[in-house]
Amino acid sequence: MMKTEGIQWWKAGWGRVVPGSLLVLAALTGCGGGDGGAGDGRPAELPEVRVHRVAGHEFVQRRSWNGTLAPLRSVTVQAPLTGRVAELLVEAGGRVGVGARVVRLEAPELEAREAVQAERLALAEEEWNEWRRLGELNAAGAAEVNAARLQWLEAREQSDQLAGQLEGREVRAPVVGRLVEWLVRPFSEVTQGQELAVLEDLGSIGVRLVLPAREAEDLGDGAEVRLVAGDLGELAVDGLLVQAGENGFVTVELTTLAEVAGPREVEVVRERRTKSLLVPWTAVASDGDDQWLAVVTDNGEIERRMVQLGQVDAAGVEVVEGLTAGEMVVIHRPRSLAEGTRVRAREESEQPEDEA
Repeated sequence: MMKTEGIQWWKAGWGRVVPGSLLVLAALTGCGGGDGGAGDGRPAELPEVRVHRVAGHEFVQRRSWNGTLAPLRSVTVQAPLTGRVAELLVEAGGRVGVGARVVRLEAPELEAREAVQAERLALAEEEWNEWRRLGELNAAGAAEVNAARLQWLEAREQSDQLAGQLEGREVRAPVVGRLVEWLVRPFSEVTQGQELAVLEDLGSIGVRLVLPAREAEDLGDGAEVRLVAGDLGELAVDGLLVQAGENGFVTVELTTLAEVAGPREVEVVRERRTKSLLVPWTAVASDGDDQWLAVVTDNGEIERRMVQLGQVDAAGVEVVEGLTAGEMVVIHRPRSLAEGTRVRAREESEQPEDEA
């Protein structure tokens, strides 16, 4: 008769009785198979996801406008005195520097007065010298000597004034420029203040744009602005002037020190560089107007993080709020991972274990 408190188990080489409870445990142990998984006593392997570690990125915003590069201002050369044009010293289209002679005038009336005044000055000086000689001989008093001296000083002052006026016979350029046209001809009569010639101010080479006020703001505030002029390449902007206009528009003048022959088409390029956080486009998920990212937390769990996005470029999209440098975001299919899912993160630069 079989004993109820135990089961006798016979196997080759075994000759002992195994308790019933151990037999049941052995049977359960053998049911798991040998393919690993949860039944082999090892923890289940976490799903691997590719992640991007958030870092700073330089964004470049670029805008451009088309315009014409040419002198922005012109000046007129005026006659400093009344007279006659004796000689035109620069041809139309010629370049002049500051102080260069442009036209020579004749002033017959002033020249005649200068000759008379020169005689007066010589007589006054001769008279003063004579009174000084008499004073040294005690034949004239100090008052008489001083009166002669004052007459000489007055004559010299008048001579200097005439000489200054006659210096205007050679009219000089007030700026570095190019002579656009003559307004007078040789031997023509001119009056003081009359315009003689028009000069392009080569110190005002630039572009004039009429823009909405909001666009003009893009050209300031630390933005990098340059001019691209075809075969001349890039030209540095030397000055920027914004003048108020009407109906929400303003006039913007950008000048350069480059020398340009004649008007030419040019592109005004504005670039603004800012540094902020960047994530790949594929990492962004949207729910209506809300955008979020699947962030891998320090303990390896998925957190759906609401973020505010900004500007974009070829490398990805800017994250303005909601993310910190150094955090990791899932690159692909963020919707496939539920909140709280534990994962094994592999950064973009890492190789899979079977390829390492």
